[in-house]
Amino acid sequence: MCERITVLKFGGSVLRGEDDLAAGVHEVYRWLRQGRRVVVVVSAFEGTTDALVARARGYTDAPSGDAHALLLSTGECTTAALLCLALARAGVPARVLGPHALGLRTRGEGTDADPASIDLVALQRALREAPVVLVPGFIGAGADGNVTLLGRGGSDLTALFIAAELRHEAGRDVQCRLIKDVDGLYDRDPKAAGPAARRYQTLSWNDALALDGGIVQHKAVRLARERGLLFEVAAFQREDCSRVGALGVSWHDGTLERPLRVAVLGCGTVGTGVVRHLAQHPSAFEVTGVVVRDAGKVREVPANVRVTTNLDEALERADVLVEVAGGVDQAHAAVRWAVERGLQVVTANKALLAAHGAELDTWADAKGVRVLRSASVGGGVPMLETVARVAAEVGVASFEGVLNGTTNFVLERVRHGDTFDAAVRTAQRLGYAEADPTRDLDGTDAFEKLVLLCRAAFGAGADLSGLTRVGLVGAGACELPDANGRGAVRLVAWAARGAQGVISGGVGPTVVPPGHAFHVLPGATNCLCVRDVLGATHTCTGAGAGQWPTAESVVADLWDLWRCARTETTCEEVCDAA
Repeated sequence: MCERITVLKFGGSVLRGEDDLAAGVHEVYRWLRQGRRVVVVVSAFEGTTDALVARARGYTDAPSGDAHALLLSTGECTTAALLCLALARAGVPARVLGPHALGLRTRGEGTDADPASIDLVALQRALREAPVVLVPGFIGAGADGNVTLLGRGGSDLTALFIAAELRHEAGRDVQCRLIKDVDGLYDRDPKAAGPAARRYQTLSWNDALALDGGIVQHKAVRLARERGLLFEVAAFQREDCSRVGALGVSWHDGTLERPLRVAVLGCGTVGTGVVRHLAQHPSAFEVTGVVVRDAGKVREVPANVRVTTNLDEALERADVLVEVAGGVDQAHAAVRWAVERGLQVVTANKALLAAHGAELDTWADAKGVRVLRSASVGGGVPMLETVARVAAEVGVASFEGVLNGTTNFVLERVRHGDTFDAAVRTAQRLGYAEADPTRDLDGTDAFEKLVLLCRAAFGAGADLSGLTRVGLVGAGACELPDANGRGAVRLVAWAARGAQGVISGGVGPTVVPPGHAFHVLPGATNCLCVRDVLGATHTCTGAGAGQWPTAESVVADLWDLWRCARTETTCEEVCDAA
């Protein structure tokens, strides 16, 4: 299988300030869910470069030279660092590579240099260490090692140059998308008086050079033409875009632009995070109601969001039900009622799906809707997507994973000297464990996730009766194995397809040796390793639980549904691609 990399560019028109970082995280996570490594090139926040120039002019009328370039570079570096922290909050591992670490050498000095080379080995190493690499755009290093700048539109130039360099190696699928505050390139300013502007679906590099250069600078387009690089121009989360390359001209038709109407069942930790995310995108989502048991309880949701105890009232105008209430019986009734009314469903409820997933899918198929479930396994780690993608492309031979953050945290604390009971109390105090952590510690939570992963890997009808469960406490629990001072004890879930398609597997404490993917898993980190039928291993790691990682995964499913409603692509095609 070829290595798949997406190079994204976020400019100051879309990351205007820290409030927009969540939108950047959503876009990055969208491509991660498709099994792509992501390089993100960022500009300074809107207005930052102008403010830095003005600051420099407070000392001299014509600032220039090394000091001026270094000062201006701090805008891009700040954005890259903050976006990395926002990704970490959402459970997505990321690294920042500055111009020297990236080895982005330039021809020319000062503030209008041209990119000459990058250290591909350093970039590839960073992409092996983390699925996302952030690069401050606009910045390079001259022959003497001093900071240089790439001029107006330099972040577009950085992104296109990195994509062109990555594309050199055979067996690599490289996509480059420039994210703008418009949904593509137009033949004229869509805000100007006169005939309606037309939006390009495809156009050539020369066609792009004939435009005024206000969206993509001509210097960047010329580099793409010289390197034969196809690139895309789009807004956040759009399926449709303008593709620029060795292409003829074609045009987009108009698309429906109304918000997706969402009812949310449950407003605990995850539900609150989901509602707060949706409130940041009023043009894309409208929350028709948040359904709770006690409407009088104070909750951290926007004042204009209606909190109600009446599910029917919330569903009356909704397109989608988001179920994050937990439990089985009431959630089952609510999801079934939503499906019967023809609503799409997004749920994070692993217990519900383990018990009734096949039945719910049958009902949903009959109604022409979907029950999306990315957040039910792995929180913000795209585990279900990884397994489903490998199953569809080549087939899954086996997989193993650390699927429960609470037990991993507890076992890490025990490994470093805590007693088991003290480790559990610490997990509860820090919010990693519930007041009653039994479902985590007895292996139930990991076992339910194992069932869902098996269905994604081996088919909904796979016989899973042979799966076993051994927890850290409760019936059937065993003494923790001796790691002999070098290995690490993890609660590992695994499954494999045997002869005649028989599925074997289970959950239980296991000693993993140094060098194993599970050996260094700090805190509540989760990790999944999938082995395909050709022998290749696909690994995903990150925060497996918590408000923001789980909310990120729920919102990613909602963005999939939003794109379904706005393109000619079917819901199945868009959701299955994620």
